[in-house]
Amino acid sequence: MNSTVSSSKPWPRPAEKSLAIKVLGELPDADPIGYSAGLGRDEQGMEIVRFAKPGDSGTTDFQFMIRGAIKEAGVVALLNRYYHRRTGTAPLGEDFSVRQAPKQEEALLDLVQENFDPQIMPTIIGVGDTVNSTVEGEGDAQTVRRGGSDRNFLQLIQNLGRRLNKGNLTVYVDSSGGEVKNRKAVEVEMQERNGKQVPVVVSGPGDDRDTEDPLTLNVVFRGGHEQYSQFFQTVAEARREIARNQGLS
Repeated sequence: MNSTVSSSKPWPRPAEKSLAIKVLGELPDADPIGYSAGLGRDEQGMEIVRFAKPGDSGTTDFQFMIRGAIKEAGVVALLNRYYHRRTGTAPLGEDFSVRQAPKQEEALLDLVQENFDPQIMPTIIGVGDTVNSTVEGEGDAQTVRRGGSDRNFLQLIQNLGRRLNKGNLTVYVDSSGGEVKNRKAVEVEMQERNGKQVPVVVSGPGDDRDTEDPLTLNVVFRGGHEQYSQFFQTVAEARREIARNQGLS
């Protein structure tokens, strides 16, 4: 069944926008709401709703989050478990919880650098499918909003690698697929690099006008989850073959 809503005024109209903010807003002691796709966070650390407009479906997912359950803190918690399994000692204690982790990226980086032995720090590969940026306005009046539920943890992994001189990788799986219009599909073209023709991303997933995005995506799977899954299976099979040849399986 198809339905059409007509109006001479653009959406969201002031009354609807005010109501949406009231309904979706957070109370001081409430667990947070995650918006996907969103426009990052405001000065109070609150996520910003991305309202729909022509050609952009805006925020489509409203996620009721457990307080403290953020992906960046999860990276640190997983590292703590990794070190405990490998060395028998958890750098942050065996009872460390994501709720105890600092909220700011710089503080998280300091926490890892001060407590984890860099000699046994693994190479971390972060995989996400929700990263975006939007540039609003023109000229000197431009405002850049960077969001996506995977952005912050991918950026933490990237900056952790830079801090500790590790070759961490950030991987983006293009899951735009055309189902919703709040993710820009990645565009790729062949370019010559070091005498070889290689595929290079020339547009997306963020706004092309956002030329100073601090997040660098090292690997992009333009074919979405199916391409990524096939790659993962191929790597797993190759690893199994190496282990078999070395008598480790």
